[in-house]
Amino acid sequence: MITPDRTELARFVSALFCRADMNTFVAMRAFYDRKDGFALYDEWRTIRITGDDQDIVDAAEDLATLAALDDEAIVFATPVATFINREKADEASLANGLVISAELDGNPADGRQRLATILGPGTVVMESGGLWIDPATGELIPKLHAHWRLAAPTRTKIEHDFLKEANKLATMLAGGDPSAVPLVHPLRWPGSWHRKAEPRLAQIVDYNPAAEVMSMPAGGKRPGAGRKPSAITAAAKQRIRFRSRELVDQAAREGVMPLQIQLEYMRHVWAKAHRGPEPDLELMKEAAAAAAAVSPYVHPRLSAMTARVENVTALSDGIVDARFAALLDTLSQLPVPDEFDPDEPPALPAPLEDAAE
Repeated sequence: MITPDRTELARFVSALFCRADMNTFVAMRAFYDRKDGFALYDEWRTIRITGDDQDIVDAAEDLATLAALDDEAIVFATPVATFINREKADEASLANGLVISAELDGNPADGRQRLATILGPGTVVMESGGLWIDPATGELIPKLHAHWRLAAPTRTKIEHDFLKEANKLATMLAGGDPSAVPLVHPLRWPGSWHRKAEPRLAQIVDYNPAAEVMSMPAGGKRPGAGRKPSAITAAAKQRIRFRSRELVDQAAREGVMPLQIQLEYMRHVWAKAHRGPEPDLELMKEAAAAAAAVSPYVHPRLSAMTARVENVTALSDGIVDARFAALLDTLSQLPVPDEFDPDEPPALPAPLEDAAE
């Protein structure tokens, strides 16, 4: 009989949920592994964050056990995030984003190394139980899930959007599975069983519970408030800024900067739209679209207000690296509220969504 490893579940919860706000909720979930659909729906539980990890670990162990013993292959998979209510685990109900995550299904060691170069060692790196076949050698390589805990959780829509784009860029940089980009995407936890083929225990292979990234600025409204960044965080941010500056300097040496091209194009189209007796509305719209694209880079404050998740699949590695570094630096400058009031009336939730999508 296969049973979950409670110790692995406890280590995972301790490392990744320790920054979650009190009175937010963890949403336990399970899904069929070989077909679409919810599994064990009546057994799903939502656990309030109280500062006692055992409540979360107990619920995780219970659902993971039912998943392991079921006649059908079922995956115990829960978002590494918290929510504002017990009813939903969708983006409209998101309270805290806690980690940058990447599912490394293809060439996992290389993807992990590329991300570690920017982010430092992962807080938790785990074998998910799946296997990747190395096309060069035919060797079976364990697939990985890697998580980097944030020094402060995301709490606002803008912060959630920036973290989602960080996941997107991390996924592209590492060649990972894009399904893990949404902050509410359910992910397999270590200590549970992978049962798509021969059962394999998902397990932690690298554990650095002190490692954090994207430390929010200490201070807030109260002088000296906030937790000071760890040495690991400071070193990671120094690497990020150095790499970002290096790439910008390289682009400047090699010719015209992309921003310069965008601005010149915007001005050209705008001038052309006004050459006739009446303004050309279509050209004005084109110029406005160009302006919207460059405004976050010209007006720094707007960079936090236009947190769109764009399609980056066509970008080169160097550009992705630079955007990732700039994104992390921008997110680190977002203000952190002095306190988070869990009883504040939430916005009306969006229609129920399948969080597994």
